[in-house]
Amino acid sequence: MKAVVPMLLLVLLMGCTAVTIVPRSYFPQGQAGPEYEIGARLVHGLYRDRLVITVNQVDVLSGETTLWRPYSSMQGTYQEIAIRAHCTAKNRGIEGMTRYTCVVTFDDRLAARLVF
Repeated sequence: MKAVVPMLLLVLLMGCTAVTIVPRSYFPQGQAGPEYEIGARLVHGLYRDRLVITVNQVDVLSGETTLWRPYSSMQGTYQEIAIRAHCTAKNRGIEGMTRYTCVVTFDDRLAARLVF
């Protein structure tokens, strides 16, 4: 019985891992304003993954995908800029973990395409 509890904890921890990608820089078209760093964080779960889109290291958008729904559309604002992200998941099967692609737009202009 003593060996069962640590084994269950190990299985749960193996199913929950986090991935952070290197942020991409975005300069708004026609603006002399600052550049924005767009990044993403992914927390793998047993059957549900949580996606977080960041701008300048601030969590701006959050969504999730499941085994049954491999996409997520998120929207919000950052400093009065409308931000949208459309993310899709592709299961790589035996080759490895799920691969995500997120297209992020600022005011309906392509800002970044994140692949992780």
